[in-house]
Amino acid sequence: MLSEQDTTTADLPEGPVLLNKGQLAMAFRVSLPTIDRWKHAGMPIEEPGSNGKPYRCDPDKVLAWRREEEGREQAQRAAEAERIAELHGQLDLQGGSVDGLDSLTPKQRQAYYEAEAVRMKVDRERGLLCETEAVKAQFVEVFSFLSGRLQDLPDFLERRCNLSPEAVEELAAAVTEWQRRLADDLRTEALDDGRNTAA
Repeated sequence: MLSEQDTTTADLPEGPVLLNKGQLAMAFRVSLPTIDRWKHAGMPIEEPGSNGKPYRCDPDKVLAWRREEEGREQAQRAAEAERIAELHGQLDLQGGSVDGLDSLTPKQRQAYYEAEAVRMKVDRERGLLCETEAVKAQFVEVFSFLSGRLQDLPDFLERRCNLSPEAVEELAAAVTEWQRRLADDLRTEALDDGRNTAA
């Protein structure tokens, strides 16, 4: 008959407890493909397994390895975040053109664009950024209002100041010329902006 002390140790194997792939996945609450990825990434294996016998791992060693891997991954993410922040600085200084984007890996480039999308969303919510089409629509509305008021100005001044028909006609011609010049200036400015953006 076994004593109480004997029953607490009788079923335990000597040495570390080794787990197969399925047991390891359950212990770490991950999928079997994740365990396969870990294996290919260098996860420590105690018994390689062969001829239908599964490989087995010491979970304590796997846990230590995972912590080291996560530390490396965090350091890599921090370095990528720093590089992205540096590129954001370049983007702001260069007015939207970043030469360094070509030097990034696809994963880093994706992270950069995701960070840029978040930054733009925050800027939009703060009122620091708005849609180009919304600005254009606002300009059209403002200039339509001003144009209408300028065209009404000769008639208004004729009634208010008793202007002669000749003076009203001269004022109307001047208003038309001001509007033409303003439209030309705005068109030129828009073309210059377009060329600068393309360059």
